[in-house]
Amino acid sequence: MNDGSERQRIVRNLIATAVYLVLMLIGVVYLASVSRFPSMFVVIVFWLIGAAMMATLYKKLKNTNAGNGR
Repeated sequence: MNDGSERQRIVRNLIATAVYLVLMLIGVVYLASVSRFPSMFVVIVFWLIGAAMMATLYKKLKNTNAGNGR
């Protein structure tokens, strides 16, 4: 039962991270349209942070799935 709640928590974190990435993209595009600053650099930095978070959460999710299979 504990594995199930842990898995749900990880899935919620994945969804939250995906929403965070989309909001970051919208915010950066808006800022880029308003002012002229190096937006691509900021986009790349935020996407790398988000991608690292997603990869970590996905590994946790795979580990809990492997644990359930045994």
